[in-house]
Amino acid sequence: MSPEQCEGRTVDPRSDVYALGGMVFEMLTGRPPFVADSVASLIYQHVHNPPEPPSRFRPGLDADVEAAVLRALAKDPPNRFSSASAFAAALTPESLRRSVDEDVSIPVVQFIGSVTQTGFEGAVTVGGRADSSPRPRRTCRPRQRASWVANGMFPPQEGP
Repeated sequence: MSPEQCEGRTVDPRSDVYALGGMVFEMLTGRPPFVADSVASLIYQHVHNPPEPPSRFRPGLDADVEAAVLRALAKDPPNRFSSASAFAAALTPESLRRSVDEDVSIPVVQFIGSVTQTGFEGAVTVGGRADSSPRPRRTCRPRQRASWVANGMFPPQEGP
């Protein structure tokens, strides 16, 4: 959950970039960017604490990958990537392969690619209802995608 969501402020696609940054952080390091014993403590960390550099948990991580993940997790929305596509462009397969094993880099690249192709961008809700921005067609149900992510599986690459 992005800091602005935690504080009840207006959200936009950069809130989704923050969430995506958290997922990529965990995929690369094996742990979420913030760990806490309570929901209140976790929310506090999302709002106030900078995440640890991913290289602390995954030595040898490429500096470009680390910079992209930390930018996606920036507290202030203007300091994040403007879209999931821009974040994906910063996480090139080459930079991932330079820093992590193939068993990690390939799923991350596939996941980022599927997210940017299946409607992650513009999926922000405002006040409990979807915003009016145009969205690409989804290729799987949101609950289905959430269960895939929760179980460590990734959506298949599908065309529009």
